[in-house]
Amino acid sequence: MFDWIKNSAELVIVYTGPMSEDYLQSFGFEKPIEVVHSKIQVLLRLFGALIRHRVFLVLPPGPSAFGGARNSLGSLVTIVSNLIFRAGGGGVLQVGAAYRGEGRLSRKLQELKTDLFQLCVVRDSKSIASHRTVTAPDLAFEDWGSSENLQRTRLSVSLRSDYEVDEMVLEQLRTISEVQGWKLTFVSQVRRDDVKHRALAMKYGADVVSWEGSHETQLEKVKIAYSESVAVLSDRLHGLIFASNMGALPIALVHSGNDKLTSTFQVVIDLPRVFSGSGEISDSVLESIRSHLQNPEPRILAMQESRMKLNEIRMRVQSVLK
Repeated sequence: MFDWIKNSAELVIVYTGPMSEDYLQSFGFEKPIEVVHSKIQVLLRLFGALIRHRVFLVLPPGPSAFGGARNSLGSLVTIVSNLIFRAGGGGVLQVGAAYRGEGRLSRKLQELKTDLFQLCVVRDSKSIASHRTVTAPDLAFEDWGSSENLQRTRLSVSLRSDYEVDEMVLEQLRTISEVQGWKLTFVSQVRRDDVKHRALAMKYGADVVSWEGSHETQLEKVKIAYSESVAVLSDRLHGLIFASNMGALPIALVHSGNDKLTSTFQVVIDLPRVFSGSGEISDSVLESIRSHLQNPEPRILAMQESRMKLNEIRMRVQSVLK
């Protein structure tokens, strides 16, 4: 997203809050991007710029809740800010959002807020916004590249550390790996998952792509592991997207009450699913792996279409910011 907007503005102020320096360095920020850690400072800079410039507020992608007093107040603040920015020739944009919430009044407020945006793009099939909202793939799909590796020898797993492990599913994965001659591999895409992955790798006699070094270094290790993988089972959305980008078959590990994985991929292509707590990998998932190995073309075409759609969104964003 930063690449989309940095050539369309004299100055891009990025509010980061308490994000670590190691993580921020992985973005490779350079002029005209200026990083600000204080919310008060960024607000002062934002409204101070109104005196001399058109100001656009680009809201971050990802989950966005509405409903309840605090979220409703936030929506009202965004509406008022948008009106102020629009009076000066600017406005508010959001790309890659996933809206969820409850309540009739809150929903109306949400629709009003997003209806006033210069551009509002949601990433999934269940987001509640306004009639002007555009649906497009998650921004991470833009990183797809034709990485068809004929030497795929891994069956990879990347799990969140805050959910219980379905050990029966992992036992089946180990059996499948042994039968097919693949190496079961646990991949730490997020630092806090690493302890869990190390322990699981030891228990199941598997490889582990452990977290060592910087975010940037780890991302490259993850990409290599996924490019060597036949399939990747994960309950992390961007684990599945990165797997897709690297040519592996993404398989969602779905937890009860969480529709984020399937609803986001529904915009792109159907996602094979394993239900956490079920203790089994269905025959349909195994068939999906076989089909992908025999003919990856349908998924390659879907990824190409996703990248083309995101390129269209990029041009719309840059057009608004001109």
